[in-house]
Amino acid sequence: MKKRVKDSEIEAAKRKNIIIFIFTVLMLIVVLCGIIFFVCYERGLIKFSLKDSKEIESFIGQNSNELSINKDNLDVLKLFDVVKISDNYCDGYNLKKKLNVSKMNSKCKFDLASNIYKKSAVFNNDGILYVSEDDVRYAYEYLYGYNTYEVQEQIPYNNSYLLYNSETRNYFLNSETNEIGTSLISYEKIVDILKKKNYLYITSSVVYYDKANKVLCRDYNCDSVIRGLNNEPNYPDYYDLYIDHNYSNLYKYEYKFKMDKNGFYKYVGFERTN
Repeated sequence: MKKRVKDSEIEAAKRKNIIIFIFTVLMLIVVLCGIIFFVCYERGLIKFSLKDSKEIESFIGQNSNELSINKDNLDVLKLFDVVKISDNYCDGYNLKKKLNVSKMNSKCKFDLASNIYKKSAVFNNDGILYVSEDDVRYAYEYLYGYNTYEVQEQIPYNNSYLLYNSETRNYFLNSETNEIGTSLISYEKIVDILKKKNYLYITSSVVYYDKANKVLCRDYNCDSVIRGLNNEPNYPDYYDLYIDHNYSNLYKYEYKFKMDKNGFYKYVGFERTN
């Protein structure tokens, strides 16, 4: 006599088959997506870049010992614009051949950070310019790492300085001063970006034009003159192209950043490499 199969057993078998079918379809979708991603990556249709966040987080190629990064990467350009020698002069920063952040004094550290926090400056109801302490803290720790900021009595702001007010927790402009005029035009451009293990290296070349003496130079003091130019070059197009075609004959500077335990790059220093 044949044994009858219960309805409950039939339903259980159906559910098992449905689960197996769904799982198989999902696995096929995952495999197909992986194949599509790999093909697009190999053909250059997909490119990685540094994560856009308040702090520069590098999650690209973390397992790679060495990785070249696109020179137009916006996050790297943001870092570069803050630390480049062509725009920073505190304590002879722009004249040095080598610098370690650990040897910098507090004033100069804040001077670099001011390239960030001065963009957050606003005016109060009395028409006095100020920057919030939160914005100053962010700018400082963006460069030097979490929990490195300490309150200052005053911090740099262009050619003047900001005074701290503990009641409002803001830094207020002490007095306005005119920018010091100069006959020197500087232009600095990234020529290479390289990630090596936990370090990011930004290499640049810089060129100067002395308007007073009408000469193109390799250095700020024009100790190394390249050539004479009677007419002031068109800025920035001329300098941009000049570096593209002549960077091997210009001074190169390598800016070094180290990834911390949270995956953020922090400024270490720079060195002239030739």
